[in-house]
Amino acid sequence: MIGVVIGIGPVWQECAEDAAVRMQRYTGLKCHVVSDWPRSVRFPPSTNPSWLKLWVQECLFPGEDLLLFDADLFCRKPWDPAEALGIHDLCWVLAKPFHTRGVFSFPKLDRECEECGLDVDRYGNCGLMLIKSSCTILKEAQKFCPVYGSWLEQTGVNRAVQDRPDLSIGTLPPAYNWTIPSRVWLKDLDQVWGADPVNLHLCRMRGNRQWLDFARKFLLESA
Repeated sequence: MIGVVIGIGPVWQECAEDAAVRMQRYTGLKCHVVSDWPRSVRFPPSTNPSWLKLWVQECLFPGEDLLLFDADLFCRKPWDPAEALGIHDLCWVLAKPFHTRGVFSFPKLDRECEECGLDVDRYGNCGLMLIKSSCTILKEAQKFCPVYGSWLEQTGVNRAVQDRPDLSIGTLPPAYNWTIPSRVWLKDLDQVWGADPVNLHLCRMRGNRQWLDFARKFLLESA
């Protein structure tokens, strides 16, 4: 198994490099930063780089079990991704707990699932995915690029997963992808550290230098 994180553009690449260093330190996995689009694929103009994770397995790391994680997800504690994946095809953290404990104060997840015909209780967060080399779900979700639902590639992957009842899907505790929007992690540290997260997902960093510098300081103080 290897780790892969995408960072397109100077600031996001720096962010991804930071995230890769931390993930490699705490998991022992070799972690790779993907900082450019694969030349073998023609993407529609203005495609968000998040969609690139659907091609990482096919174009860049075939035959590898993967830990795919976002550039704004930072590991804080030791864990074993291979053990977590186990016999499953795909393993992730469900999104619903974060939309029912007040961190996200809007019913966007329910609305997203209703509009796309998805089971909200099975909707996974793609900010961290463990996936077997034999699992083809990322390739199956490519057909939804460049737009499907509100959350870039995430709803497309969930659509593909829920269309495949034969897949073995594992779920990790929320602490493995402890998702905190910027308006919370800038102000309410109790919600950030309430679960002593293994991986802290500082979403909505916006990819600018000010946010990256703040995240670095935040993580340094929390070490």
